[in-house]
Amino acid sequence: MAQAIWPQTWRQAERSEQKKAASLPLENRFYAVDFDLATGRFSAWRADGTALWTEAVATATLSTGIRMTADWDYAREIKIIDFADAQGRGKKLIALCFDARRQLDFEVRLSLYDEREALTVETIARNVSRKPLVVKEVQSLQTLSGQIKPEAKTVLPGEENKSRWNIGVVLGNQLAL
Repeated sequence: MAQAIWPQTWRQAERSEQKKAASLPLENRFYAVDFDLATGRFSAWRADGTALWTEAVATATLSTGIRMTADWDYAREIKIIDFADAQGRGKKLIALCFDARRQLDFEVRLSLYDEREALTVETIARNVSRKPLVVKEVQSLQTLSGQIKPEAKTVLPGEENKSRWNIGVVLGNQLAL
């Protein structure tokens, strides 16, 4: 088992037991990621504890306003699965965010590879209403330092809008993939 690589501030004693139970971390020897069920925000760190981002959210801009994984009216659950793709094997943290308004559900996927210094972020925005939704943009990772914006699209009932953007993690002056 890899040594825990959470920054010391994350381990502070004042962190309540309820908060500990509200998140589920995933880590490998390169990175750690966490999705907080209570807040709908997710964070990632390098193995040395340096934050890649903290308390990010996935968002969707609809014709009626902005929805995000941190909205109060989302119920959330997490599952961790094994996966294998062309890049290798690893573990994937999947955060399911269910909209109490029955408009738009989110699925945020944070993937860590066993033998690659790579981290992927995917967001699926799913129309769960009975009518078409106009989705102007989906941002897989929104922090104070940047945004990801795919093209506008109308999502029909039962359809999905997946973010098609890639996030590359840079190590020094080299892409970490």
